[in-house]
Formats: sequence, C-alpha cells, structure tokens
Amino acid sequence: MSLILPFKAATTPSNNVFDFYSGVLAALHEFGSDGIAVSLEVYDSADSLGVPAGALMLNDIVMGPISVAEISPLAKSLFWNKFIVSPLDPACAPLADSLKIIQAPTTQETQIRDLVFWACEERSAMDSLLVVCEENHYNPIQAAITEVLDTLGASYQILRCESFEDIPALIGERISPTGLNRIILASEREEFVNRITESVAAVRSSRPANLYCPGKVRNFASISDEERTAAGVKMVSAYNIDENDPATALFIDNYKKLYRNVPNSFAFQGYDLTRYFISIRLENGYRWFRSLEEFKMTGLQSDFAFERRPVGFVNTAVRRIEY
Repeated sequence: MSLILPFKAATTPSNNVFDFYSGVLAALHEFGSDGIAVSLEVYDSADSLGVPAGALMLNDIVMGPISVAEISPLAKSLFWNKFIVSPLDPACAPLADSLKIIQAPTTQETQIRDLVFWACEERSAMDSLLVVCEENHYNPIQAAITEVLDTLGASYQILRCESFEDIPALIGERISPTGLNRIILASEREEFVNRITESVAAVRSSRPANLYCPGKVRNFASISDEERTAAGVKMVSAYNIDENDPATALFIDNYKKLYRNVPNSFAFQGYDLTRYFISIRLENGYRWFRSLEEFKMTGLQSDFAFERRPVGFVNTAVRRIEY
C-alpha cells in the first residue's frame, strides 16, 4: 500500500495530515495483531522530487494525495489495473468522470439529495413540505434542494426570510396546524440556522414539525444538542461517530495507548479507509477494484457504498442523524 500525503505542505506540516496518518497506522497495527502483514510505503506529495513511479506501479492500493492539483497528474500516469483513492477532499469527486479515482468522502451534493429523499420518504398525504431560505443571500444549497424536489415531482412551498427579526412570525404563520410540517433548511449560515432552529422549537409543541438540515449544521457551536432536539432536527452527513458503539470505544482506547491522545475525525477517517481497502484487497485479490460496487462496509465514522462513474468510482454512503 502506498500512502501519499502533503507532510511538508507550505512550510508547516498540517496536524490533520499527521492525524490521518496516525489513523492509518492504528488500522495496520490491528491487522498486524490479527496476523495480517501489510507493507506500507509513505511518500510526501510536497517533496520537490515528486512521487516515484514505483509508488503507483508496485502497490495494490494507492491512497492519496489529497488535492485536485496533486491527484490529477498522478492519475493520468496509472496503469490499467491501478486506481488512486482520494481520501479527504470532496472536491476531487468530479475527477472520477475522467480519471481512475476512487472518491472516498461523500460529496455535499449526495448528502443534500439524501436529505430531500428522507423528507419525502417520511411525508404522508397530510404533511406539508416547506423549504426555508434567505431572501437576499445567494445559497447554492437552495437550488440543489429544489432541483431534487422537482425531479421527484414533490409539492412544496418556499419561505424566503428577508430579515432575522421576521423569522419567528413567518415560521409561526407558515407552519400548518394539521399534519406534520417537514421543513428543509436551505442554508449553512450559522446565525440564520440558529434563528430558524429557535423558531421551529418555539411552535413545535402545538404544531408538530421536523427540521431537515445540512450536515454542516452539526458543527455550529451556537446551537446545542438540546436545542436541536427541541426543533426535531434531522440531518444527513458523510461522517458521524456513535460514541456508544463498543467498537468505537475500543478504537479510542487503543489509539490512546498508541499515541497518548484522543483520535479526531481525521484519525477516524484514516482508520476507516485503511480497514475498508485492506479488507476488500484481502477478500478479492489484486483485482479488488472490480468488486467495489458490491463490497459495502460500515466504518466507525463513515460508511462505504461505491458507485461507478465513467472511469472511476464515488462513495454514496451517508449517515442519517436524528435529534
């Protein structure tokens, strides 16, 4: 396995890169404990000498580099039976249309599509569907949401909020007293999201509602889990860690023993990716990539369900989160 990361990017190495690398090593340590030896070659994509041809030719799995600018030239020089795993940057997904790329992080487009599917799947004949957005703030998420709704032929209304001060009154007016109000939030602006969450929570006791949010909302420190629960928040994300999962607790414990530190999301990503790709290689041999669409796996932080693109593959697995 070749691992190609920008350890010396700019002049200061990124801690995220080393955390990802630590997760990779933690996974390989587990394989070693099970009697499975994995050869790992590590290369610095920021090295002025470049990545040697052997890194691409001689190893069954090539993971990294990270960015579009780094991956593109390497992918153009691959042999027919080699692919590059794009490990961290969703922006690399379009490369799978023309290059031999396996895109591991699920794109925002896929997450938004599943969020809309989720709202429509749960909707009954009595339920209303409302898309909430900002009037004077351009947001591509709104276009993505309405495009999916139109493709599905779903009936819906759009509520455009001109000012934050108007939000409580507008939400109060537009939420129906009958059925369940399914509200899709077409924004990732923290202050706007905060106001909408507060307003939905305020009327939810008398008028049932669920607030469907993009996954980024989970990272907003100004909104507590209690507030999300009060608003009936549901969201779709590429990543989510179940801290009550015994396997997660075991990984955290083992990671602490190895590094005397708590793993962050980059460490979990390195671990999950390594477990997945080594496992598919062990089960399917050196032509493992032919089994990508059938070989699905649930990781600690993210899941893997790949779909074929004209040349490469993209991960379409997401996690649905309810508060």
